[in-house]
Amino acid sequence: LPISVTLNLNGEGCCSIKTGLSFFDHMLEQIARHAGVDLEIGVRGDLKVDEHHTVEDTAIVLGECFAKALGSKKGIERYGFALPMDDAKAEVLLDFGGRTWLEWGVTLKREYVGDFPTEMARHFFASFCQSGQCNLHISAQGENTHHILEAVFKAFARAVRQAIRQTGDVRLASRQVRTSRLSRRLFGMEGDLALKNFKRNRRRYRATVFSLIISVVSGDCDLLSGQHCVVCLGFCIHTIHVVRHQCCIRRLYL
Repeated sequence: LPISVTLNLNGEGCCSIKTGLSFFDHMLEQIARHAGVDLEIGVRGDLKVDEHHTVEDTAIVLGECFAKALGSKKGIERYGFALPMDDAKAEVLLDFGGRTWLEWGVTLKREYVGDFPTEMARHFFASFCQSGQCNLHISAQGENTHHILEAVFKAFARAVRQAIRQTGDVRLASRQVRTSRLSRRLFGMEGDLALKNFKRNRRRYRATVFSLIISVVSGDCDLLSGQHCVVCLGFCIHTIHVVRHQCCIRRLYL
């Protein structure tokens, strides 16, 4: 999935979120506004398949952004928050100390809220924990599933706001990061296997990429929008993505 995330920890709660899932966008907006960070997220997901990859990979990239922006984490407070929302209440305990763990104590009665599958809420936070290198304990209860989820995301955001607050004279080296990513699922490979496969077939990948560029520019390419991505000039360097029969070259960090 082509995903782009820009995070500014010294922001004012401004956000621009476009994932293709309206309720998910609404929840991510709560993170920006209540954490007091500026957040831009753009995702072109495989929603024709299902919502899983869009939610999971967004969480992974967002977690990576927080990990990079916090750097050594010296001078931050690290810890948690709780809040009520009408019939619902949520408690989020957060530690950016580098240990990854999620405890999930949330019962959701509905399968979907809008276009968002509620089972993906837990998976979102689990993925964030892994890439963000943090420890999360989340518990919530209530009658209305929308209220429960919104309380969880708002409490998480407030926990983040408190945790990233700097104390004393120590200043973080970096507070703003931008990360782009293409899901390795597009290549049917993972981790070291993907890298080894690319190294063995470097010339073939490069030739395929330039052939694709020529066909797109000449109008001979019959690929459908968003259906084909090819790695170019190094596995973690560039990709060619066909969108509406136009060729987009992007720098990616996989």
